[in-house]
Amino acid sequence: LDWLGADGSLDAPVDPADQADALAAVLDRLGVARIEAFVGASYGAMVGLQFAARHGGRLAKLVAISGAHRPHPYASAWRALQRQVVALGRTEGNVSHALSLARQWAMLSYRTPEEFARRFDEPAECVSGQVRTAAEDYLAHCGRRYAARWCSTAFLRLSESIDLQRVDPAAVTVPTTVVAVAEDRLVPLADLQALVEGLGGPARLRVLRSEFGHDAFLKEDAAIARLLRESLGEVA
Repeated sequence: LDWLGADGSLDAPVDPADQADALAAVLDRLGVARIEAFVGASYGAMVGLQFAARHGGRLAKLVAISGAHRPHPYASAWRALQRQVVALGRTEGNVSHALSLARQWAMLSYRTPEEFARRFDEPAECVSGQVRTAAEDYLAHCGRRYAARWCSTAFLRLSESIDLQRVDPAAVTVPTTVVAVAEDRLVPLADLQALVEGLGGPARLRVLRSEFGHDAFLKEDAAIARLLRESLGEVA
């Protein structure tokens, strides 16, 4: 099941609440009245919060990893600049390169200075009369892979969707575990602390430390598995 707009066929604003309602419609079609748990990370956590707020009677518990009830202004500004890069690429007829650059920029927000210091602490080199830093090949690789899989419409609309996120924490009354990463610059720990304090039902906050920052949910397999076992033990 893909997110609404993930294939680029929907060129219109998509709120995370729309995604939650779409999931509820899928459950209706499948004849599933209630689910035991919703586990979401990053954008998935945003949708999970929306689902819990809008369809809480259909959900036993929520695990929200690195996703909040609102976007942080710093992260929104970062995404706005990425969207401008892609829009410029459309205008100039070089969408693939623009998507690649937007993804490279995103990688810097997902990861941390500590990781880059460990992996790319090498002097810059002159190559064919141009100065190249140690991280450029890695970033270019990430950009090429992303541009080969995504279209500009899907990128723009899903990026906008993150910035449309708004949930009243008090509307989430199901038991909720919120997982934060202390080094995450896109979803700061302070925002997730505020979320937990405002939730309308039983809530707990778990904090990880990781040099992978926002991408910890993709990289820290053992830590995430441990937290999921703790949060979903009764379901298992």
